[in-house]
Amino acid sequence: MLGDTYRIWVAIIGLLFLITPIISVVGTAQTSGTTDHAAEARADIEKALSWLRTRQMDDGSWLASVGVTSMGVMAFTNGGVGSDDPAVINALNYITDQKTADGSFTSGTNVVYETSLAIVALTSTRNPEYEDEVESAVRFLESVQKTEDNSDEDWWVGGIGYGGDGRPDLSNNQFAVMAFHSASTVYDIDLDESTWNYIETFTTRCQNYKETNPEWAGYDDGGFMYFPGYSHAGEDTSYGSMTAAGIWCYVLSGVDKDDERVTAAADWLNENHKFTENPGIGQAGLYYYYWTYARAMTLYGEPLGGWYSGFLSAISERQQDDGSWINSDSDWWWENIPEVATLYAVNALESAILPWADGITLEIELHSDKNLHVFDDDGLHSGDGVLTRNACEEAIPGSTVTKGTDYTKIVIENADAGVYRVEMTDGEEGSYDLKVTVKRDGKVLDENTISGKTTEDMESLVVVNSIAAPGSVYVEEPTESESTNSFEYEDENEVSYTSLIIGAIAILAVLVILSLLVVKKRT
Repeated sequence: MLGDTYRIWVAIIGLLFLITPIISVVGTAQTSGTTDHAAEARADIEKALSWLRTRQMDDGSWLASVGVTSMGVMAFTNGGVGSDDPAVINALNYITDQKTADGSFTSGTNVVYETSLAIVALTSTRNPEYEDEVESAVRFLESVQKTEDNSDEDWWVGGIGYGGDGRPDLSNNQFAVMAFHSASTVYDIDLDESTWNYIETFTTRCQNYKETNPEWAGYDDGGFMYFPGYSHAGEDTSYGSMTAAGIWCYVLSGVDKDDERVTAAADWLNENHKFTENPGIGQAGLYYYYWTYARAMTLYGEPLGGWYSGFLSAISERQQDDGSWINSDSDWWWENIPEVATLYAVNALESAILPWADGITLEIELHSDKNLHVFDDDGLHSGDGVLTRNACEEAIPGSTVTKGTDYTKIVIENADAGVYRVEMTDGEEGSYDLKVTVKRDGKVLDENTISGKTTEDMESLVVVNSIAAPGSVYVEEPTESESTNSFEYEDENEVSYTSLIIGAIAILAVLVILSLLVVKKRT
C-alpha cells in the first residue's frame, strides 16, 4: 500500500520539478521583457551619442541647421545627458542665437520645421529660463496656421505649412503638433481651443476615409496622404509615415481612440506596417517613418511588448560600427546624410523608453468612491482587490497600495516607461480626481490631474514616455470601459506558455485525485 502511494507522490513531485522552470520562464518574461529591450536600446543610443559628439561643429550646431541641431539636443537630453553637458550647452546656444523678432527660430529655411523642433529641444531640458522663448515660438506657429481668412483653398483650413502664404501639409502639421504637445506638457502653455479644432479638421482632410472625408479622400482605406490630392506614394495613395502622423495628431487633438477615423487609420497601419520599409514608398524616408511610428504607437497607448522588440531589432541591425545610421538606398529627406538618419533613429528609439534603468517613481492616485486598478504592460495588477475593497493586490513589481475612505494611491518604484491601464470600477457614481505623477529620485518630472464625473466602470491609459522630455506622462481622458483596437505584430521569438501551464496543472490535479483514491481504497 505504502509503496504504491510512495510511487504516485514521487511522480507528482517530479512533475512539480518540470513545471517550476516553465513558470519561472513565464515570470521572467513578464517582469523583464520591457526592461531588457530598454537596456538594448540604451546601448545603441549611447554608441550613437558618442559618434554625434565627433560630428558637432565648432559653432555648436550639427550641419549648421536649427532643425538638425534641435534634434541633436533632444537625442542627448532624452538619452539622459544633462543640460550642463558641453555638447548640449553649445547646441542650445546655437539654437537660441537663431531666434528672430517674430518668435520663430530659423537658420534660413523651413521655418516651421525648425521652430517646431527648437521648441521641443528647449522643452526637453525642462529649464524654466526657456519658457518665454518657447511661448513666443508657439504663438508664431499659431499665427501661421491656416484659417478661413487666410486660405486660398478650402482644404487649407486648419493646416500648417512651410510658413508664409504657401499651402499646408500633414508633415509640417505634425511637427507643429509635436511642439504644441511639448510646450503644454513641460511649461503648461495653453493653446486656444480653436487651434486643436483646426488641427483635427486638417488631419481629417488628409485621410483616405470617405465616411468622414468624402470630398478629398482619393481612396477609402483609412490611411493618410501628404495633403489632400497629393501623396509621395503617387496621386493620393496612403503611406506609412503620414498614416502614423495622422494617428498621433488625432490623439493629441483630443479625438477618442475609438473614433472611426482613428480605428480606420490603425487598421491601415496594422495591415501595412513593416519595420523594413516606409509602407507605400519603400526605403524613402525610412528613418523619418521610424520616428513618426514610435510617437504614434507611444501616444496611442500600444503596449511596448507588442511592437518595440521588432522595432528595436530593425533599427539596431542597421546601425553602423561607428554608431551612426545612414539610408544608403534613398536620399529623400536627407537621410543619406548620416547625421540626419542617426538623429531620426536615436529619437525614435528614445520616444517610448526612459534613459534611466532605475530611480523612477510612478504615482497614480484616485480620489473617488470607485475602486482603482492599475495594469502594467505585462498585464500585472496592483490596486483594490478583486473580491473586496478592503483587500489590496500588489503584483506589479515595486508597487505599494495605500487606501483611505475615499481614495486609493498606487506607488510603483523603479517604474518602466510604457502603458499602464487604469480602471475605476464599482463604488458609487460621483466626482473623481485622477492624479498621475512621475518622479526621479524624489524630484517631480511631470504631473497630470484629470477631474470629472464617474459613470459606471471607467478606464484610462497612462503612458510614461520621453517624447516631450524624459519621464513625461500622457494621461488619456477616462471613458466608459470599452475594448479598443489592438495592433498585431509578428515575433518569431514569441512563445505562449499558458496552455502548457494549464495542462500541467490539470495533470497534477488528476494525479492528486488518483493518489487519494488509491489511499482510500487500500485503507
